[in-house]
Amino acid sequence: MAIIGHISNQETSIKGSDAVHSAINSEVGHGRVLIWSLNYTSGSPNGLGSPTTHAFGSMTQSMDGFNYVPKANWPHKGYGWGRLIFTSRNKPYVQWAFANEQMNTYGNHGQEMEKVIDTLFSSKSVWGSGNTLAANEKAHVRCCAGSSGSIGSENMMFQHNNGGNENFDVPTFGFDNGNIWTSGMLWGCIDSYSNYGGLLNTVTPHAGAGGGASGDTLEIWWDSYYPKANDYYDFFATSETNGKANAYTWSTSTSQGAGGNPAFVAEQTDRFTSVNWGSHGVQRQHYGNVGWVTVDLGAGNEQTFDYTFAIGYQGGSHMCLNNIVQASNDNSNWTDMGHWRSHNGGGCGDHSGTAGITALGNSSGGAANKDEAYDSGYLFHKAGNHCYSNTVNHVMKWMPLRETTTAYRYWRIGGVGFNTGTGAHGNGGGSNGYQLIINWGLMKKKDVIDQRGSWQRPFTSLADADDASVPDGMYWFINPIGEKEHLFVATFEDEKGFPARGGHRWALVASNHGSDRKIDAGTGRNNNGYKLGRNGNQSFGIGNPDADFICGNWIEQFKFDWCKIYGWGYNSLDTYNVGNDSVVFKYQDGNAIAVTWRPGAGRNEKTHDTYYPNPLSSRTEREWCNIHTTWDNGYYNFVYAVVDSVRMDGGLNANSNQSTLGASCNATGDPSQGCHIGHGSSEGSHEGWYHPSGALDAQGYTTWIR
Repeated sequence: MAIIGHISNQETSIKGSDAVHSAINSEVGHGRVLIWSLNYTSGSPNGLGSPTTHAFGSMTQSMDGFNYVPKANWPHKGYGWGRLIFTSRNKPYVQWAFANEQMNTYGNHGQEMEKVIDTLFSSKSVWGSGNTLAANEKAHVRCCAGSSGSIGSENMMFQHNNGGNENFDVPTFGFDNGNIWTSGMLWGCIDSYSNYGGLLNTVTPHAGAGGGASGDTLEIWWDSYYPKANDYYDFFATSETNGKANAYTWSTSTSQGAGGNPAFVAEQTDRFTSVNWGSHGVQRQHYGNVGWVTVDLGAGNEQTFDYTFAIGYQGGSHMCLNNIVQASNDNSNWTDMGHWRSHNGGGCGDHSGTAGITALGNSSGGAANKDEAYDSGYLFHKAGNHCYSNTVNHVMKWMPLRETTTAYRYWRIGGVGFNTGTGAHGNGGGSNGYQLIINWGLMKKKDVIDQRGSWQRPFTSLADADDASVPDGMYWFINPIGEKEHLFVATFEDEKGFPARGGHRWALVASNHGSDRKIDAGTGRNNNGYKLGRNGNQSFGIGNPDADFICGNWIEQFKFDWCKIYGWGYNSLDTYNVGNDSVVFKYQDGNAIAVTWRPGAGRNEKTHDTYYPNPLSSRTEREWCNIHTTWDNGYYNFVYAVVDSVRMDGGLNANSNQSTLGASCNATGDPSQGCHIGHGSSEGSHEGWYHPSGALDAQGYTTWIR
């Protein structure tokens, strides 16, 4: 059964071949614009007591005191931005980015970020009134692409602590484990400029009094641009010299504990096993000392880069919790370009056996630490099934580098503190004193970008994504009532419906992964909060087939007319801290199943219930489904396919194996009456399906639409 056709497309004249179309391939509007700054100066009044307001685009980094651009002066009166970037003058390599979610009328992240904005960009005399935060009030937010960590955490907040009497106390960003001043502050100032860390911008959470004056200047930058993977390329994969990237001059800070070759890190290899690592990576022993891997790009080949990522040894450890990327033009004087403590993991976690928090706020053994979706300094295959191919295309895994116009010849990745007892957030993990890197990516923005699928020009359908010929990765979509969502798109071939290099594009709307633990187990999924629309709430997690994800209320109004179940790793379930050769979406699937159907297609009697504006409440008879497995007799028969199993479970009474997140195939349309695909053998926080010989668990289980 061929899977072809478009739903709607506002730009039907724009095809993927229009590579030079100026309307879709030039940067939209402004670059980053400084809109807020605060530092300490002598004299009185000082700080918040003497604000100076400015026109948009007129602020400079030379300004002292308290300066800001009122929201009414921003483009589109405050509605035209893609991200706000919180950083500081002295540490521009530490950045905390927040997406514009204010147009979404569901959930709380957009509305609560708006309260933060309305507080920071107003006089302290009005704080606690209107839409501003009151003293001690919390506003829950989430980091977006371009943050120096914490992407994927659902436990981030700003908290205010100023009733209007203090001149430096502003809403401060960090973790919600009680009050911000005890749970860990990352950006802001919670008291005086000289106490509680002062004017803070750090990747290492600061808790408690002390810390003294930092002498820094806090900054907020307005940015219309939101990064997407097809705007960038890995410099090492497309060398801009006549030689291969691994032919550059490489060096390390020590020969102690040497293994492998530093040039290997420039190779775009996918490693799923720790076997033979010495032919694919570089190792050095640093213990508590500073250690580096350095590349010399050569005279005349100086470069600027925008993002980076590091994939370490498959088995974990071999990293530090004070990671630094630096650049130089003389191999002696080095400039800090990026800092991070825990690497962004694209929503998957470096899990331990201790209890974490699920999407419904319940305790779950093996879930990620609630502070962080990831706990280690590098990405590891054992902690989230990371490899080069599923990282180079995923902006939510990248670490930001400071913006600069200076090109550098020498670049190095390293840090200090390679001998750690625990991970970044104290749940197991840790390192053994070694640095061992398999892949190091340096991402460079293309000279010409295609705006389609961006924040400014979101896709209205998956047909739009086909027309733009986008590769796998994260893109923005908009539904008919103007709500936007950031979704992972992958290409599947039409004949059998498996992931492929060519075919049609599908958007991930639900994922329940065996090595993640953020979805409640068994009957814990019998809750309206696990409908695809999350009962009116925003998305949960990051769009990533190798992690847990639910798209949220945006889907309630999005028009689609195809659905797909794709599961892999049947009878190969590997939970957190996965072993060698654990399966990975698309690049190492193992035994897999694809069920594809068009709920609104065919004769009307073959599709039941409501499918307008979309078929979330439909059931489709098996005869209208395309079913394939990668091995003989790979699935058991069923009668109906449904798009949203929890929605179709009328009594929310499916048993622990029948309860399914996303689509399923079952006996009546209600999974509680007998579930076949979406039924594991003994389900924890994962899924599976029936083989003729019985039901077994699978590593990955996902739902896709187009």
